[in-house]
Amino acid sequence: SQSPDMREAEMSMNAAARVRVMRLRRCPVSLPSVSNHEPAVLAAYNSTFVLTGGLGGLGLRAASLLSELGAARVILSSRSMQITRDGQGLQPQLEALLKLPRVRVQLIPAHLGDREDTQSLLLAAGRDLVCVLHAAGVLRDKLLRSVSAADLRAVSF
Repeated sequence: SQSPDMREAEMSMNAAARVRVMRLRRCPVSLPSVSNHEPAVLAAYNSTFVLTGGLGGLGLRAASLLSELGAARVILSSRSMQITRDGQGLQPQLEALLKLPRVRVQLIPAHLGDREDTQSLLLAAGRDLVCVLHAAGVLRDKLLRSVSAADLRAVSF
């Protein structure tokens, strides 16, 4: 058997030298169904979900899935509040989400690196908040020796 460092791309080790690895796997969950055979998801009904990076491809896809699973309210949050990638069909996806009758979709600007913005976002979400999904990201692929201070600022809070 190979040592963990030969098989895993990411690992962490705690103070007791216990190695942990990250795994994504499908978890079969049996969910109850509601009237008319609609899908149900645990805690989705009458619940609020906040999606940071909500106007990107991942955020809009997550919002669509949550609406299909019965979420009552989805808050899409973004620093710029603009869809920055033309040609990916994101604007029509957003428009379709905003027209859905079964879910309340809100757009709230927030920069999570700013304490006041974060507090305002969480206050707007209210007591029904059950999940914050961080779907924001900036891609700046470079070799480490080529990374500049401006590159670091672009991808950090």
